[in-house]
Amino acid sequence: MFDFSKLDVYKKAKSFCIIMHRLISSRNFGRTTNDQLRRASFSIMLNIEERTSRFSNKPVTLTNLCRSLLITSDDCKYLSFCGL
Repeated sequence: MFDFSKLDVYKKAKSFCIIMHRLISSRNFGRTTNDQLRRASFSIMLNIEERTSRFSNKPVTLTNLCRSLLITSDDCKYLSFCGL
């Protein structure tokens, strides 16, 4: 599987996601807006991961997909942000 976490664009998306989560935590935009901002910033990272996996010669398996999603989730501190 392609190592998407080494890409500069992924690193910038990760930084953006963390900044957005800090902004959401420090202000009260309303529940709906907070949720939308959180999901949108995380979606950027997921889209990069998904697109780079298409350049891999390895077949996409459930194990590889779960691994990529966990790496992405951990990178953005998404699980701890959601209280999981």
